[in-house]
Amino acid sequence: MIFLLSSAALTLLLTMAILPALSMTKVQRAVGARQPYVGSTSPTSLQTLITNFTSNTPANGLGTYFNGDGWPTFFNPNYKTSQPSIGKRIPGGANIIFDSPLANIRSSYSLPFGAINHWMLSSAGNIPIQYSQTGQLTNDTTVVQLGGTPDQWAFLSVVKEFLAKGQTWLLTSNEDRTHNPPITTPYGTIEAVDPAKGTITLKAAAVGLTPGLNRSMILYI
Repeated sequence: MIFLLSSAALTLLLTMAILPALSMTKVQRAVGARQPYVGSTSPTSLQTLITNFTSNTPANGLGTYFNGDGWPTFFNPNYKTSQPSIGKRIPGGANIIFDSPLANIRSSYSLPFGAINHWMLSSAGNIPIQYSQTGQLTNDTTVVQLGGTPDQWAFLSVVKEFLAKGQTWLLTSNEDRTHNPPITTPYGTIEAVDPAKGTITLKAAAVGLTPGLNRSMILYI
């Protein structure tokens, strides 16, 4: 079940998260424009309170509303905790749905994974949406050998890391995604990758892919 929050509900949740740290008079000021949004890390600054509100700890004040997780933030590759002048930005109300992967909303930043290759909200995780590299299916029919050089296969290390965490990655190609009519069935589910050899091993024989045929392979979640 999906719950949509109004801006008023978001303000109430943020106020509830602030209450333990401030008196009521200060709460009223903190939620208003008098408190600096960024540039300050004092205990009563909005940025400190938002950091707590978005943390995956009991300090967020949200209880089990998001299964213990904090409120989502907008992705910003320039944000660092050591640079409070940048600060965290949060979506209001129902925008946690309307700006989410459920609505296919992507970040406009090209860093760190390339153009439109990162979701806008933190609730989708800090991973790329897809990777692509030229390659071809071997006679094994479960192994794809990527073209290029080892430095071009470095992205497989990230895929390997998330496979180890149980995340599902699929394999398709640019050609099949733009085919008319489009071919929507992926070649297969990825079992393992080898960044040193530039290989992708599927869980079963590839579907709809001919061995030895060069394709711009796309790995996606």
